[in-house]
Amino acid sequence: MTNATNFRQAFSDYYPFVSIIIPALNSEKTLDACLNAIWSMDYPKDRLEVILVDNGSTDGTVKIAKKHNIRIFIKPKVNISALRNFGAKMARGEIYAFVDSDCLVSKDWLNNALIHLKKNTVAAAGCYYDIPPDASWVEKAWFFLKDFEAHPVNYLPAGNMIVKKSAFRKVGGFNENLITGEDSEFCRRLREIGYTIISDKKIRAIHLGNPKTLYAFFKKEIWYGKGMLGTKRSDKWNKPFIISNIYLLSFAGLIIGLPICLYFNKFFPLLIPIAFIVLIPLIAALRGSIQSKNLRKFPLLVPIYFSYCMGRMISLFYIYRSIWKK
Repeated sequence: MTNATNFRQAFSDYYPFVSIIIPALNSEKTLDACLNAIWSMDYPKDRLEVILVDNGSTDGTVKIAKKHNIRIFIKPKVNISALRNFGAKMARGEIYAFVDSDCLVSKDWLNNALIHLKKNTVAAAGCYYDIPPDASWVEKAWFFLKDFEAHPVNYLPAGNMIVKKSAFRKVGGFNENLITGEDSEFCRRLREIGYTIISDKKIRAIHLGNPKTLYAFFKKEIWYGKGMLGTKRSDKWNKPFIISNIYLLSFAGLIIGLPICLYFNKFFPLLIPIAFIVLIPLIAALRGSIQSKNLRKFPLLVPIYFSYCMGRMISLFYIYRSIWKK
């Protein structure tokens, strides 16, 4: 083997060819900033390709994408799992880096992820989203960059996930039958075959698309909740699904019991459903504030967790309706 060949091999090992895959739908407000951040990374540009898979945008998303040196594909009327899988199918890289069109990656984003992926047992690396400098009070209370070093986790958000091609193909990519929760389910399958998933705060991506108001947060949780069943682990209870059902039963008990209690003028039985409706968000808010090591967040987290429980409860109607149709 010649010195030139040795050099090329060493360069390829140090800087593997990476395919950055971006699903998009009507992303004209954030896409330009997203792509500029990607091309500003400290990584050889000739070792990168950027693939945008558009879901049939009706705004200027594709027009903006064409201004950048990227590959563009149009896949209308499919869910986000299918967009990511199609991007992976078209990718030429040995590493798949998934990032959402409303995320801004840091300059060392890719390099920090590849440090972990050099280990044979690690299939994926990333981190939970960071918040923008002008974040609303909802974002500051709910979304926060946890102050921890790299460690194994159960799952990563698919909008900030770097995965080995071999591991991705081994488990068959994302489950295209899931509307939401595809990232959690994908990571579960990786773990089940022995891979490790690493979260590291140095793999930083700012998420511009967080809900900024309680109402927006509530609507988002209705959508997220539709994928609750898909995230269940075979060896564990599905806690969000169970809690959502308890909340639903509590509200049903309150609504059904209220006229009965009014008729008999006895209101003590209503204390049981009211207790569940009130205590679940309170306990969750206390736990969240303790986890974030900031008890001052408790009063802010109470209405947020109430919105979470309400949104997840409403999502149950969509889940049960889809089960009934089957």
